[in-house]
Amino acid sequence: MDNFKKVVVGVMVFLLLGIFLVTFGNGITGYAVLNKEIKLDSYPMPFVRNGGYDNVYIVVPNEDNKNELVAADKIAAGLQGSRLGRPLIIRENQLQAGKYNLIFVGNPCTLETLNALMGNSCDLDLGNDGMIKLVDLDTRRYLIVAGSDEGILKAADVLRNYQTYGLAGKEIIVSGELGNPLSLNLKIR
Repeated sequence: MDNFKKVVVGVMVFLLLGIFLVTFGNGITGYAVLNKEIKLDSYPMPFVRNGGYDNVYIVVPNEDNKNELVAADKIAAGLQGSRLGRPLIIRENQLQAGKYNLIFVGNPCTLETLNALMGNSCDLDLGNDGMIKLVDLDTRRYLIVAGSDEGILKAADVLRNYQTYGLAGKEIIVSGELGNPLSLNLKIR
């Protein structure tokens, strides 16, 4: 009978530990216990985790224009939160080899790394709309913010105020009137 009690106690401890890990594991480790595909509804995760940045850089083209820098700054402000400093905005040629979560602000024609990620295609055919696209590659995530100059700014406005918009899926097209956040429309692809 004594061995039976030990087995019951051992099983109970094992079950309680399992319940604890499933319930609180993500908050402690920053990693989901279940292998769940990350989508835009989780934003700013995976770029911000456990109150800090997770190896994130915002990457602009080497020869950026003013709109790309303004858009990168808006995205950084949205990620900043109340306790964090702004994430680092770098030019593409400053990117060191390593495993990073990257936010690309620009177009495949102006960002070589982004061009490779998008299958060597410069043609986005978005008109004045912007695109927000989340790409999983190995253990890293890449967020692409692209479009025309106006479109990039629209997409950046959405990311700056991500709590206000219903982000979902892996790709969003942003249309509407630049400078009027209430007029921005999201089309989830």
